Amino acid sequence: MSDFADSYVLYIVNRQKFLITVFAGTSDGAASSMGTTFGDKQMITISMGTSAAIRKISGEAPSKHLMKGYGPWCYFFDKENFIVGSATNNCGNVINWWKDRYLRSKDYSEYEKVLGNIFEDLGESPYQRVLFRPTVFGMRSTRWLPRQSAEFYNLTPNSELSDMTRAVLEGLVFKFRRAVEAVRSMDREHKTVAKYVASGGLLEIAGFGKLLATVLNSDVLYRKDRFDAVLGNVLFALRETNRDAFDAFVRKNSQASKFEPFEQKVEFYEILYSRWLQKMTEKEITAIRELIDV
Repeated sequence: MSDFADSYVLYIVNRQKFLITVFAGTSDGAASSMGTTFGDKQMITISMGTSAAIRKISGEAPSKHLMKGYGPWCYFFDKENFIVGSATNNCGNVINWWKDRYLRSKDYSEYEKVLGNIFEDLGESPYQRVLFRPTVFGMRSTRWLPRQSAEFYNLTPNSELSDMTRAVLEGLVFKFRRAVEAVRSMDREHKTVAKYVASGGLLEIAGFGKLLATVLNSDVLYRKDRFDAVLGNVLFALRETNRDAFDAFVRKNSQASKFEPFEQKVEFYEILYSRWLQKMTEKEITAIRELIDV
């Protein structure tokens, strides 16, 4: 089958001479992107489960000099478009690791308390804030480095468990922002990005979506349907067989709920993110040198 479309659309005539169209499911990442964006190339998706992936549909595959060789990836979305993206091994698994080992909690209420306090304290300084390097389960992206572990920075005798819990939450969101920036940097169409759409269980923690929007300094759309990959496969098939029905579905379901940035904290998080990124970069440079020496 030379045509790309034929790799996922098969026409079968059974013994009764009925024509049956069979669609093979696409990749999980492509299906998830279709299920959350409906094929909109102006959106970046932030999918947060046990691990996390940041993806964007692009009309062009990025050139080699944009890939930079440190972890982003690209694969087919459909016969005309590509998915560019970045991923992390650390997401919901880190949330549960900290909750189970250190918060000793059966639910996520301690996280919600900390998140609530973040947006109430407007006078704090970002310069002595506890920071967290969230590579508990290794480092997959934006650089591929073996044997990486998590670390806290700026701990003092006055640091409390709540400070460390807040740093865990912020470290994960900073990791997402860094991956977003990596995706945008290698996508030639990045200037067309108008919005973000997020999905996953972390959004059920009250305040987490607001923190994500604040760190990105942008509205973040979200859809409550947790089966975006299943929906995406259905939409791929619908688009091929009945374009009018596909367009009608998109029009009917284009509205989504959204998280908005907390404006009073945007500048604070710009500074904190820069300090966190500096720590991450310093650690990675050291790790790369160690690999070269080996």
